Amino acid sequence: MFRAISLLLFLPSVTFGLISAEVFPWGVIFAAFHMRSVSRPMLLLVGIMFASCFYALAALIIDGGTLETDVIRSLAAYMNVILVSCTLLSLGKNRAIEICLLSKKIFWGLIALGLIQTLGSDMLGSFIQLLVPRGEGSALVESNRGVTLFATEPARAGIELTLIYLISRLTSEHNRNTLIMDLFLIVFIALIIKSASAVAFAIGAFAIIHFKVKANIITLFSTLVLTSILGFFVISILPTMGGRAGDLVASSSDMGSLGQILFYLANESGNRLLALYSFSVSGLYHPLGFGIGSWPYSSMIAVQESGLDFHDFRFFEVRGDGHLIPFRGPGVISNLLLDVGIIGVISLFVLFKRSMLEYGTFNSLSKKAFWIFFFKISLFGSPGNPIVFIFFITVFLVLSSRIDTQNISK
Repeated sequence: MFRAISLLLFLPSVTFGLISAEVFPWGVIFAAFHMRSVSRPMLLLVGIMFASCFYALAALIIDGGTLETDVIRSLAAYMNVILVSCTLLSLGKNRAIEICLLSKKIFWGLIALGLIQTLGSDMLGSFIQLLVPRGEGSALVESNRGVTLFATEPARAGIELTLIYLISRLTSEHNRNTLIMDLFLIVFIALIIKSASAVAFAIGAFAIIHFKVKANIITLFSTLVLTSILGFFVISILPTMGGRAGDLVASSSDMGSLGQILFYLANESGNRLLALYSFSVSGLYHPLGFGIGSWPYSSMIAVQESGLDFHDFRFFEVRGDGHLIPFRGPGVISNLLLDVGIIGVISLFVLFKRSMLEYGTFNSLSKKAFWIFFFKISLFGSPGNPIVFIFFITVFLVLSSRIDTQNISK
């Protein structure tokens, strides 16, 4: 039972068509079967979440019921990641090691699936759509995108694949093949999955891993080699390979100013960059947020208060027929800033860290895992996807009792 549900945790888009949401609550189901205990800081964290929901409902009642809300689904998304985190922490290191071993098998299975999807298969497509209704058995050639694996879109597939790889990458001993595997994954995402945001996330994650304040000559040399290869690949090779990532690099290189490039990226990213900016501003203007589940109206208020003209963004032309429409932001943090404000976000972070420290300690590698985790929940993905939390908690537990040789050498 543990391995079966753990496998499904790594495939959050597998809904079997039972619900309309893009992420199935496998984290809640996993917690229902395996949760052993909950720390006091985590209970306080959950309490803040419920209080924020009541705040959104109170605003609805005061307004006379005219505001549109999404309290239940929004709370369920947050609880999906909170409960899986609580459960993994309570299960301890031995179970975390099992998940590490499982993640390695899943990674290679997804690599094989991606190669098969590149070739295209109607039979595979029918099977995948039974599991993931929006999935595909072949590459999304008509939209100049790549494969989706067991996800709903290439971007999510690429980011999830990177996180699954990083679990074993950070918990295994470093060897001469590690750098080759890092490069292989980036090339696979760029050429097979063809997602610009997934390439950006993978490059950012590996930059965090390879960056060292104090480094010897060998480390500096390997970092320089990796940077040079990536730079050459992104600038010279990627634009010739097609796909969304290649098109973005090619189009950006033809623009004359940084402002033009940023606006082009903002338009091509849909609502992502717009949400990151406007929701962050909203979190400062409203330090307690609008309440969890308020996004159907608070997201539009955030855009209006940001000082940006929504008419300039193609997202609203395509999705809203030129009108301002509600939308969710990328990552967990931008949505939390909208829902609970800057005060709520800081409080939740403090409580989450205290809960983790009751089960282990951080070392140099698990700190890098934290920065990758923070990078991911700040800029990419949906609030309810549990894979980044599985990555962070698993790496933390496996490495928490490992001797930090870097600190000893100091």
